[in-house]
Amino acid sequence: LYIKMIDDDVIDLSPDKDGKITKKILRHGNTNLGNVYPQDTVEISWKMYNLDGILVHQSNNTNEPFSFRLNANPREVILGWEYGILTMYEGEISTFKISPEFAFGSKGALPLIPPNTTLITEIELLSIIP
Repeated sequence: LYIKMIDDDVIDLSPDKDGKITKKILRHGNTNLGNVYPQDTVEISWKMYNLDGILVHQSNNTNEPFSFRLNANPREVILGWEYGILTMYEGEISTFKISPEFAFGSKGALPLIPPNTTLITEIELLSIIP
């Protein structure tokens, strides 16, 4: 996985290195526990904001971790999460700025997320289930 540093704190994870998926680590994870692999199941806690900083949705609505398998067919989460979570370690908390084409695109996810919305998502990787 090739990544590009935008500045000291922000990493460009987008495939074309054009800033459409960026990552900022808020708390480093435990590198001794290993990293995420493309077919792993992960448990996360997350919060999703629009660019105005308004909370759009969060996993804490259920008080249960959200679990899903990466690279599932059909996809279980937005593509930006897939790119981001593959760079995380267990226990890590990071924020990701995700452009619409790696989020909900021109359709959005109404009524919460309008079409063509860039999202900021804070994700905590709680566990990796190989």
